[in-house]
Amino acid sequence: SMVIKFGWMILAIILMSGAVYVITSKLGSTVPNVHEERGSDVATDTIDVPTTPSNTDVVSKHASVEVPAEVPAVHKVPSPKVSKPVSESALAVPKSTVESADRVLPLISTVVAENTAFELDPLWRDALVNLYCVVSGSDDVVSGSGVIIDRRGIILTNAHVGMSFLFSAVNAPSLYECTVRIGSPAEPRYRAELLYIPAGWIDADIAQFGKTDDKNYVYGKQDYALLYITATINARASLPSSFPFMQTENIVPAKGTPVYILGYPASYLGATTVVKDLYLISSHSFVDAIKPIDMGTGEDVMAFKGTIAGQHGTSGGAIVESGGKFVGIPTYYAEEFGNTTDDNVLHAITIAYIDADLKKSTGYSLKEFSRRTDLASLSVAFMAGEGKKYQRLYADEWEKRGYVIPGVSY
Repeated sequence: SMVIKFGWMILAIILMSGAVYVITSKLGSTVPNVHEERGSDVATDTIDVPTTPSNTDVVSKHASVEVPAEVPAVHKVPSPKVSKPVSESALAVPKSTVESADRVLPLISTVVAENTAFELDPLWRDALVNLYCVVSGSDDVVSGSGVIIDRRGIILTNAHVGMSFLFSAVNAPSLYECTVRIGSPAEPRYRAELLYIPAGWIDADIAQFGKTDDKNYVYGKQDYALLYITATINARASLPSSFPFMQTENIVPAKGTPVYILGYPASYLGATTVVKDLYLISSHSFVDAIKPIDMGTGEDVMAFKGTIAGQHGTSGGAIVESGGKFVGIPTYYAEEFGNTTDDNVLHAITIAYIDADLKKSTGYSLKEFSRRTDLASLSVAFMAGEGKKYQRLYADEWEKRGYVIPGVSY
């Protein structure tokens, strides 16, 4: 998974979702190089601060991150997120971070990659967000990436990242307290709620529950979700009249096409760094291959070898082609997953695949869905209908094992 999560009780849930990255006391000791060579082409990967090695361990192939502070990882399969019962008071954002939410973030300077076909426009980075959830009753966190695709604040991300928001918008105490963080380093700014997550992905995620291998799990299949920014963290602040965003494009880049990969990777960071000093990176790469999902014939997945962005936490970020064409989202690793970013083969599902699947499931393409009028009502209706059903499906599985998901009615 490319999401980062911290804490053993959420370990099982995240492993099921397959797109979560777990940082434990054993996570890896190698820090990725910020500048990577590709033969005669030297691509400049940009990050605002140097990273330091941290003991962590990967538990799934997804590009999201899950970080338990003390517990060793035990599986490499996706699984559902859960936590122990907590006290009546849900976790609150620390006062210091709430106060910082109104602070104007510095503009990120333009980054130019050497010997590439195009330059990175810093405005593209303004559309990237860090989706960050604290597990109630603990110091554990879940971290992934997302992209704002509409001026009203619609966020496209992976399902294995967005599913945490299923348990953030329930009666307190909820399983998660989720926020949308922006900037570099990421700072809490907004609240968001789910607009859509595919039923097929939920069913596959739950079917994987408790399994010791992922041989029947299809990575990337319907692994997308839509969120909607609903409020600011600081009650005194107002939502902007228009959010920075990137338009989705149904173009599938050919093999060899230069792109940038943007997101909030955290595979080689400790829990404290993810909480306080998580930085957005933009990594230059080339499309290595185009593949179908589940033995199909479509152009569903792009593969990238040896990129610094090939880390947990990048799940739900952006693959950007020349001209700012947003063409895919980082989702999972291939079998070749290794101990350093040079060993990783990152896979990103294409916008074309997401668009076609959303159209088939809902009758709306991504752009048509984004143009729907009353987003707040759509979110409320989704959570009252499908969202509540999905909560029960997860809760039932955990109840069988003696665990209770906070905020879900039994």
